[in-house]
Amino acid sequence: MKIISLLALAAILLTACKKNNSAPTLTNLELLTGRNWQMIHEYLQVVGEPDKVDFITGDYTPCELDDIYRFLPYNTLVRSDSSIICNGTLHGFWSSSWSSDSALTHIFISLANNYNYNFTVLQLDEQTLQLQTRLTDYLQNRVDYTYIFKAIPIK
Repeated sequence: MKIISLLALAAILLTACKKNNSAPTLTNLELLTGRNWQMIHEYLQVVGEPDKVDFITGDYTPCELDDIYRFLPYNTLVRSDSSIICNGTLHGFWSSSWSSDSALTHIFISLANNYNYNFTVLQLDEQTLQLQTRLTDYLQNRVDYTYIFKAIPIK
């Protein structure tokens, strides 16, 4: 009788429903707006050339390198100082507008002075945001700018 009971219990345990402990899948909009972002790389690559250069320290001062970028759900992009405070009118807090296509494969950012950028979203997940845009430099070279951000928890 004990053997039959053990076999019945084993059969019940083997056929029981498995509990789903996985986290719900976030939409691209939830991934983008649900965290703070901090830029960690700014790659420049002339179109057609094999090499790319991480130029982040050439374009950004030390106080800007720890800034936080936040894409708010109502299409406002906010950049704010983190632990190192920037002084001056070109540093510190600013906000602009952003929009995207429905699949969030492109992000359009409008900054002050009518600077508008069309970024292709190369990667967006819970840890990384990677954006790329193509611009023409002062020598008339077409240059791909790739910005990589790491996710920072919202406090």
